[in-house]
Amino acid sequence: MTPSTPKRKLSSRQAANNSSRASVCEEQVKQRVENILTAAGIQSNQSTQTKAGWCLRQGLSHIGSLDNGLLLSRISQHGVPTFYLKKEGQCRHGATQDIKDPKSCFQSLCRIIAGQFVSGKSAQAAWKRLLALSAAGENYIMTPERMLEVAKDVESFQKEAGLTKNKARSILDLAQHFCDQKLTEEMLESSSEEEVRMALLQIKGIGPWSCDMFLLFYLERPNILPLGDLGVRKGLAKQFFSHSTICAKKDATKIQKRLELYSPYFSLVSYYMWRVADTPEMVPSDAASLGNSSKGNLDKEQTNEKNGESASETLPSSVDSCDDFVSEIETQTSCVAQPTRIDLSSPRKRTRLPSRSRTVTP
Repeated sequence: MTPSTPKRKLSSRQAANNSSRASVCEEQVKQRVENILTAAGIQSNQSTQTKAGWCLRQGLSHIGSLDNGLLLSRISQHGVPTFYLKKEGQCRHGATQDIKDPKSCFQSLCRIIAGQFVSGKSAQAAWKRLLALSAAGENYIMTPERMLEVAKDVESFQKEAGLTKNKARSILDLAQHFCDQKLTEEMLESSSEEEVRMALLQIKGIGPWSCDMFLLFYLERPNILPLGDLGVRKGLAKQFFSHSTICAKKDATKIQKRLELYSPYFSLVSYYMWRVADTPEMVPSDAASLGNSSKGNLDKEQTNEKNGESASETLPSSVDSCDDFVSEIETQTSCVAQPTRIDLSSPRKRTRLPSRSRTVTP
C-alpha cells in the first residue's frame, strides 16, 4: 500500500494572503450589490428586510458571489427585484401603478387565480374588474364575505367579473374556505411552505404553480423555485445548462443539485431566471471585471436600472394544469426531425393530396 502524501502546510503569511484575497473578493461583491441598491434608491444604512424576515441585501450578495460571480452580471443588468421595495401608496408591481396592490392573502390568491391562462395585460384587466366588482364607491374592499355577497351564483359572477367559469368557481370556493375558517390570514402567513401548499391545494383551480406564486410574491418566502413555470425553466436552461431543454419532473434532481449552493435564496434565482428568459443574448460573467472602478460599475448599473424593465411587473402567465403538457411538448419538439424541403424546380411529379388534408408545400 502506497503511503499517502502529507498535505503541505501553509505558512502564516501564505494563509493570511489567501484569506485576504477571499475577503477582498467577497467585499467587492458586496460593494457591487451596494451600488445596485443605491441606484434603486436604497441607502447603505437602510434596512432591506422582507415581509418574511430575510435580508434582501444579504441574499443578493450570496447569489452574486457563487460560481465565480455567474449571477452578478444579471443583478447588475436587471437591478433589484422591485416587488420587495414597498413604498406607501404604490403597487409593488411596477406595471400596475394604477391598480391597487393586494392587501391580504385572500386578495393575492384572487389575483393569481384571475391571472391564470392569460397574458400579463389580461391578468391586470381581470384583477381590475374584480376590484371594481367588490368595491363600494371609492372604498377598496375585497373580503371573502363581500365576494360571496356580490356573487349570487357562478354564472352571474362569471359574467360580471369577465372570468371563465372555472376561475369564477375557484374564487368563490376560495371565499367559502375563508368564511368557513378552513383558511385564515394568520394561518397562511405563519405556516411553513409545505403546510401552505397542502392547505391551498384543497381549493379548486389552485395547483403547485399558484402556490409557488403566492409564496414567492405575496408571502415573500426566500427559497421558492417554481420549476413548473416555463419562464424559470427557460432561464435555467440558458444560464446553467447550456441551453439544454430541461423537464420539471425528470430533471428536478439534477436542477436541485446544480443550484444547491444558492439555497436558501432560490426566490432571487427565480426572479433573475425570468429576466434571463426575456434577454435575447447572454451576458458574460462579471468575474473578470470585479476589479473595475466602482464609479464605472455604478454608472453602468444606473443605466441598466433606468433602461431595464422590472421582472415583477406582472405575475408569470404559466398555469398549473398545462405544466406537464408544456414539458411534454418541449421534449417532443426537441426530438422531431426538421421537415424536408421540396425543390419546386425539380421535374419530379408531385402527388396531389385529398382536399380534406391538403397542405401547402414549403
